[in-house]
Amino acid sequence: MKSKKILVLISLLVIISVVVLIVKLPIVQGKLNLSDTIKLKIKLSYNDSDIEVDAGNIMCTYEDGKACNVNYNEGVFSVKGGEYGCYRFYVTVPKGRLNGYDNDLVICLNFMNLNDWYISDSDCRIALTEGNNNLYGKVKINTAYNDGTATVYDEELEVTNNVLEVHWGM
Repeated sequence: MKSKKILVLISLLVIISVVVLIVKLPIVQGKLNLSDTIKLKIKLSYNDSDIEVDAGNIMCTYEDGKACNVNYNEGVFSVKGGEYGCYRFYVTVPKGRLNGYDNDLVICLNFMNLNDWYISDSDCRIALTEGNNNLYGKVKINTAYNDGTATVYDEELEVTNNVLEVHWGM
């Protein structure tokens, strides 16, 4: 009788342990996640002066141009995600914020989501400088994923036709 109770107790502990381990798997976390899975924090500077990026100046589309609902909370932009493919964040910087630059600037941040269960958290730093009647940028994006991996994208880019294109997540 006592050994049967011990066996039942051990069985329950094993079942609970297995369930906890399964729930901790990144793929399960991603599939069960009901909140936004793609998060992006943007820090932008122009000629060494910080430029605020606010929620009114950003939009996001998925692969085929389908609009994504962009949420904003304490400096972090986020979208639901959950699909394989490219999420394009468009940040418009009005010319009035870029002292000496005569046009609005569109920063197109193209994030390639490679797993439908990934939960990603990206920290994007863009430093723009003006020279020779053009804008140049240094972009560094650190992305952490829910499976414990991380990537760093670090590139120097040039603004073409008032658009700065950045591709990462690949």
